[in-house]
Amino acid sequence: MIQLTCAAHVPVLMPVCPSDVVAVRRTACVHEHFQDEPACAEHLVLLEEGKMLCSECRRLGHICELRAVAVVEHPAGEQRVPEI
Repeated sequence: MIQLTCAAHVPVLMPVCPSDVVAVRRTACVHEHFQDEPACAEHLVLLEEGKMLCSECRRLGHICELRAVAVVEHPAGEQRVPEI
């Protein structure tokens, strides 16, 4: 079984969230930055609520909300599939 950690960026506390991944979502922002986001349960909820930010936009110096556009099969097996 492949064990992944959450890819969510937590700027104040640490470079990335240390929690285990429970699902992967294909995400996009209005600037068409598409990416597969491995996420822990807590960050999946934030993504569903529209409270996650695009890491590519952040790298380019602006802030943009990230939205889930598809469920991606998790290499370790999907453990949680929230409504999108």
